[in-house]
Amino acid sequence: MPNVANTPENFKKCICVGCPTYQAAECLKSSGEKLFCAKGKSECEIASHGCICAACPVWTGNGLNAYYYCKM
Repeated sequence: MPNVANTPENFKKCICVGCPTYQAAECLKSSGEKLFCAKGKSECEIASHGCICAACPVWTGNGLNAYYYCKM
């Protein structure tokens, strides 16, 4: 897992809630989880429906290069 700070600033910048995969997972929406690149894999069962990590300021600002952090 990459070394991304789990901070309020990163949480505010995180765009996970706009991700098609996030939007398709009721468990994620109801739990309000996000910032997976810092926190790690979700406990929700998740099916891939597209990824927007490359558009995320947390992703670009930390030099990340993987996708679907919610499933890693």
